[in-house]
Amino acid sequence: MSGAYHTGEAVSVPDLRHDDRFGRFCPRALDAGLAAVFTFPLLHGRSRLGALDLYRDAPGPLSPGSMSAAQTLADVAAAYILNARARADLQESAEKAREASLHDALTGLPNRTLMLERLEHAFRRGRRSHKPMALFFVDLDRFKDVNDVHGHQVGDELLVAVAERLTAGLRPATASPRMSGDEFVILCEDLDTPSRRQHDPCAHQGGARRSLRTARSRTDRDGDRWLCGHSPRRTVTREADSPGRSCDVQDKAATLRGADPY
Repeated sequence: MSGAYHTGEAVSVPDLRHDDRFGRFCPRALDAGLAAVFTFPLLHGRSRLGALDLYRDAPGPLSPGSMSAAQTLADVAAAYILNARARADLQESAEKAREASLHDALTGLPNRTLMLERLEHAFRRGRRSHKPMALFFVDLDRFKDVNDVHGHQVGDELLVAVAERLTAGLRPATASPRMSGDEFVILCEDLDTPSRRQHDPCAHQGGARRSLRTARSRTDRDGDRWLCGHSPRRTVTREADSPGRSCDVQDKAATLRGADPY
């Protein structure tokens, strides 16, 4: 019964036994025990959203009042559909806006805002699990020279390549945000400390170290090869640390800065 949808006008079939307009539908409807059907378009201005079908098990027409009431019901259904679409579109737009606000537009990595959210979550999780966490701050060496000599487009391509390499060797639970410019972060949670020995927890994070080594490998572009160096800074928080005490992790990490120690 697609006539109402295509024409935008109600279609009335008061007796399916004597209607030859819908050759495929009528026999099936009769087999299902139906005797009459009435279809009303779901309209939105000049657009049509669908059709509302009313069925009867006894033949006979609907009164003019019933036809008018049924069309009103169809109009109400169309309004509900439009409202549902609007809510869905609004929710989708809000989700996309939030996703964009929490991720770096160039690399797709989490940005500083999302990093701080994850850091807060990591502190709370660490207090529950009594396991430390570690942060690696990675600055690209002489990145400004790349921009000055080859242009910002090439610099952007290098940042994207480094982002892909940093994340390739990490487990899904390990965050690797881009904080700003040429600075990246690797957040490692739930570090192992067997028997509470005073070992460096970062030594157990092979994925982070592999990612740092991979990021330092050569980058090819248009026949040119560049060696991408970086200067990692590292900070480790123990279970006694609190978010307030360790909020400015960059200040803590700066004391551990070294030149390509990995």
